[in-house]
Amino acid sequence: MKSYYYLDSENEPQGPHTLRDLAGLVRQNVITMETMACGEGDTEWRPVKALLAEPNVWAAAWAAFCAIASSPVQGVQSAGANLDDKTAAQVGLIFAAASALCLLLGVNQAVGEAEKGGLTKFLLPVATVTATCLVCFALAITLARKLFRGQGALGKDFFLAGAALLPVAASVLVFGFLGQGNPAVVLTLILALAPLTYLILYGGCRGLSNLPEQPAALSVPIIVVTACWLVKVVAPWLLENLYGQKWPGKFPL
Repeated sequence: MKSYYYLDSENEPQGPHTLRDLAGLVRQNVITMETMACGEGDTEWRPVKALLAEPNVWAAAWAAFCAIASSPVQGVQSAGANLDDKTAAQVGLIFAAASALCLLLGVNQAVGEAEKGGLTKFLLPVATVTATCLVCFALAITLARKLFRGQGALGKDFFLAGAALLPVAASVLVFGFLGQGNPAVVLTLILALAPLTYLILYGGCRGLSNLPEQPAALSVPIIVVTACWLVKVVAPWLLENLYGQKWPGKFPL
């Protein structure tokens, strides 16, 4: 992995650091996005923001996940702000893929033993539902952003949508392994994980769409209700026409 050095207040190089380290130092206010940095073997010193604008998308996704996990509101703001529109959309897709994996394992654990085919049987339906959720949430976020005249772009909307799916998918995963026949686990999941989606959406509306506090707070229920309604309309049609499965029927989502 390539190493990087930055110039401190006395113009002394400090390092080596990875791009993830530099992003962390920015979040900790040790350096700023304007701090000059240089990669090992490079001859040109550039602002940190220029280096973070072109990271490996997988490293960017992991750094964004860590930031969101540590602080849903501030994390989604700082992580999204450090990504260009294209990379933000790619990170959102990676988040959606991770959510699909959690959903697949959770659904398979919950009903797989009673169904023939196991993971293979649920793979395509779960992928379809996850993709539907991602698109519907992104559209709902875009709608709320336009409604309240916020800023931002579609790529950041997909980033926020992918991030918002992670707590939901995690709850399904935990339920599949621990929640069956255990109401206490189900209640804990609802109380602990559901608010994270709201916090992530609120942080994104504030930091990525640049909405004031009140419009951002109003945007969250609008996004959730709109996205859930769209999923309820589109997902059953796709499942029935693509896989011959009813909603909710044998596919427990």
